[in-house]
Order: sequence, then structure tokens, then C-alpha cells
Amino acid sequence: MSKESAAVAPSSGAGKSPDEVQSWLKEKVAKAVGIRADDVDVTHEFAELGLDSRQSVRLSGELEKFVGKTLSPTLLMDCPTIASLVEFVTRG
Repeated sequence: MSKESAAVAPSSGAGKSPDEVQSWLKEKVAKAVGIRADDVDVTHEFAELGLDSRQSVRLSGELEKFVGKTLSPTLLMDCPTIASLVEFVTRG
């Protein structure tokens, strides 16, 4: 699946800035894997950070609510880092 087909509406991030989405994701990932948000490297893949597939699907659902648009449950497989995910959900 391409990045373009991974989300129904791949634009604007419901008005969330890239910094807002990145900070939110860092907090969520840190909480899920038991580390400090400051220790989350946005260029490392979610699996490298310790997120399993179930946690990834859950995070995708929470991100969908946060940005206010429909996202694929497997989006984190298409955008495997916080940096790539932020770019995808906030590009306009």
C-alpha cells in the first residue's frame, strides 16, 4: 500500500502543526514503551522504539482522533517513523 492510499484524507492534519503532531506522538510512544518523551528519536522506526503491532494500530486510531481525519490502522507500517508520519498527516 502506498502512503497516498494509507489514509482517506491525507491533507492538513485538521489544523494541527507538525510540531503539535510530533510532540503528541512522542508523548504517546514514550508512554506506550515506558521511556521519557525526550528520549524518543523521531527518526527511529516504531518497532525500534519498542512499539509492537497492536500498540501501532492503537496509536493509529488515537492519532486519527487527534488530527480529526480517517487514517488506516496500518498507517504506521507505511510511515514507520514519527518524522515520516508527521509529514504524511500534516502535509497540505
